[in-house]
Amino acid sequence: AVRLDGFILVPEDGLYAFELLSDDGSRLAISGRVVVDNDGLHAAESRSGVAALERGMHPIAIEWFNRTGGKALALRWSLAGAELRPVAPASLFRVADGPH
Repeated sequence: AVRLDGFILVPEDGLYAFELLSDDGSRLAISGRVVVDNDGLHAAESRSGVAALERGMHPIAIEWFNRTGGKALALRWSLAGAELRPVAPASLFRVADGPH
């Protein structure tokens, strides 16, 4: 199991859609609120959720575990209604980087 903590930079106010793909279980939390729960033993599978976010930095945490078989973990996002895209590395910051 792994827990990844950091910050996500939200470019503008809005309702954001998130999709978390994992093999096996995973969970995405933003500002301490679970947005996507993809827990359990399963092959690569996506689950989605939405969060209303204001422009700026937000704490983000991804928990992931893999028991056997394949390995997969991917996070995509968009403003609600737009095409989901991978979260760009420039939008993610380590905890040590802190909010700017």
